[in-house]
Amino acid sequence: MTHDEAIQQLLAEYKIAGKEELTNLFIDGISRGEIHFGIKVYSAMKHFYEHSFSQIIISDTGDCLKNDSLLANEFKKPLFDRRYTSFHNMDKHKQQEIMSNGISSPCHICSSSFSYPVEAEFGENDIYSMLQCLRTDNQSDTIDKSLIAVESLEILYSILSTLLQAKDDDNIRTIFKKLKKQEFFKSWKKSLDMVTAEEWLQDILEILGWLGILHTEKHKGAFYEYYNYGNPQLSTHNSDWDYPVDFWRGKDGLDKEALMFWFEGYPKINEILNMS
Repeated sequence: MTHDEAIQQLLAEYKIAGKEELTNLFIDGISRGEIHFGIKVYSAMKHFYEHSFSQIIISDTGDCLKNDSLLANEFKKPLFDRRYTSFHNMDKHKQQEIMSNGISSPCHICSSSFSYPVEAEFGENDIYSMLQCLRTDNQSDTIDKSLIAVESLEILYSILSTLLQAKDDDNIRTIFKKLKKQEFFKSWKKSLDMVTAEEWLQDILEILGWLGILHTEKHKGAFYEYYNYGNPQLSTHNSDWDYPVDFWRGKDGLDKEALMFWFEGYPKINEILNMS
């Protein structure tokens, strides 16, 4: 599958996706550690930038160092101020080079490779993974809001209330440590191993960022704007947290508009809406 094919299929999946169905799946799976990423993709598609595979092509000056400098300067510009060349407008030599290195040739708008020959991994931020996640959840059996596991709602309530009570200088790592002391996390550890339990918890917190619930004024995330999902800004060079929760602090609070968009009408979560 090529980059452009994946985007067209992703747009088609988004067209048939239902917000409530994806939200129900996400919440219901929490207690069992079934992390449904379709809701994250649905949120990202609100401002998704439809594009063809493109790269920044610098005219060869004959000087490698100057070429690298020109390319670096172009990447320093805001995403939509850069000079891109779509695959279809590249010369045949460049096209052949990209096709022969399909999986390692990234699009400079989304950082997804030109092609992907195998099934994508779940939870990643490239368009192939996004397609896989949304398609899988679209094909899953739907669950009524009234049948969502009570334990899942209680865990989500615990996570949101802990976030709401954060101190101004708390970051997402601080919240992560606090949540690891709660009973639901201890239960996860008993049924699984520590690494998997930690991955689940990090996935949930990162998804809240994608849903627009955790962000900063400067770093708003996919619920509010398009950015290069595959190559986002990091708070530190070695951060292993996703954007925008990587920048979130307790003083930023919870975004009530996003909370209402996703969770209004769900038992227990309404209490968070009244508190925020």
